[in-house]
Amino acid sequence: MKRARKRGAPLITDGSFAPLKKKMRADMSPATAVMHCLLPATVLLASAVFTSAVFPAAVLPAVVFPAAVLPAAVLPDAVSQPGAQGQDKSEKKKILSFADHLFETGEYYRAITEYSRFLFFFPDDPLVKLVRLKIAYAYQRGEQWKDARQRFDDLARDYAEQEIGREAMFQSAETLRLEKNYPEALSRYQRFIEAFPKDERVDLAFFRLGCIRLDLHEWLVAAEDFSKVGPNSRFSADAAHLGQESKRLASLPLKKPALAGILSGLLPGAGQIYSRRYRDGLTALLVNAGFIWGAAEAFEQDQNVLGSILLAIESGWYAGNIYSAVSSTTKFNRREIEKNLAPLRERCSFSLKIKEDKGEQEGKTEPREYHISFNFWF
Repeated sequence: MKRARKRGAPLITDGSFAPLKKKMRADMSPATAVMHCLLPATVLLASAVFTSAVFPAAVLPAVVFPAAVLPAAVLPDAVSQPGAQGQDKSEKKKILSFADHLFETGEYYRAITEYSRFLFFFPDDPLVKLVRLKIAYAYQRGEQWKDARQRFDDLARDYAEQEIGREAMFQSAETLRLEKNYPEALSRYQRFIEAFPKDERVDLAFFRLGCIRLDLHEWLVAAEDFSKVGPNSRFSADAAHLGQESKRLASLPLKKPALAGILSGLLPGAGQIYSRRYRDGLTALLVNAGFIWGAAEAFEQDQNVLGSILLAIESGWYAGNIYSAVSSTTKFNRREIEKNLAPLRERCSFSLKIKEDKGEQEGKTEPREYHISFNFWF
């Protein structure tokens, strides 16, 4: 009757070490497996020495068998197994390739999930910082401004002395600009310029400052910022043009709302005509003149009640005429500014393109060097 094998005990019935090797492959690193193999080998060699002392004729096979067969059977699989590192590398490539595909096709939230999976499984990988940067960019592209800024700020803090830290600090300012949080964006750009005055992005930072000042209608300050863009910068020609346009906007002939109100107070419709709203001006003049004439006629014919009613209505029209003149002038100025500012905004707009170097290997496109480069286009 066969004795039941204790649960969990290794089963070696054919003289091979297959179950032992399988366990080592599953549970041990190669170095640990070697140490575990040396222990039984030492025990067998000690047994062989004892056997040779009792049975001298058995010295050679007793020593040779454990010394040769055990390492040959166990160690090669434990030490030279092809699995772990190659499998990890393949898994990394799969995760990053799929995440990059999602990013490039605009599925930013799914890309964030895949990048986060990479960080979870490979937290010590050299690519971690670049993957974190891509997560920040995915949040930025997905217009999740708060999350994007948080991750850029974390990268800027964690890698302050590295290029990726400088890029993250700059992109934090960019995120604020895209969010239209202009006061904070101005502060971040200026902080970047002060921290890295020789960085190649300084010219772009001055350019961005000028563009923000344009949106804030700070024409002369914008011209000053544009003038600080270096002459050898890729933005120099556009900065020079925008600087000149900023000065022109500062001297743009705009209407004065207060003057329009005064003119309409003196003569209804005159303020609208001043702001080039000729039809509105003529309408205001005729309506107010009609009510004034009607009220005057009523009082002349001793119809005081009717005259009072017409005069009350005329008071409303008269006040509305003044308000309309001021409002028309404000709208005229806004239109003029927007008409001149719209083409300048287009010159201030860039599209960001992320490129990765690719290499052909074994018929497959694989990342030769996983990094991000930036090209800005007008």
